[in-house]
Amino acid sequence: MPIRMRIPYEGREKLPDSAYAYVEPNTKKRYLPIHDANHTRMALIAITSWSDKDPAKWIALKKIIRRAKDFKMEIPDSIKKLSHEEPWSVS
Repeated sequence: MPIRMRIPYEGREKLPDSAYAYVEPNTKKRYLPIHDANHTRMALIAITSWSDKDPAKWIALKKIIRRAKDFKMEIPDSIKKLSHEEPWSVS
C-alpha cells in the first residue's frame, strides 16, 4: 500500500471507517482520510500513486470522487480520465 496520510492518533481513532477512502477488509487498516475538504483534496492527489493493478485503488477512487463532489470540488481532468480507465467493475 502507498504512504498513509497522518492524522494525530486521537483524531484518527475518533473517525469512522466511512471517513476513509479505503479500509482493508482483513486488517481494518484505513487509508486516505476523506472526512474534510483538505484531506479529500490530498486523497485525489495520493490515489494516482497507487498501482492500477490494485483493486483497492478503484474502490477508493470512487469514494474520493463522490466525496469531492460533496465538497463541490473541481475534479482534475487527469482524475476524471483515470476514473474511466477502471480495468474491472467495482460495485
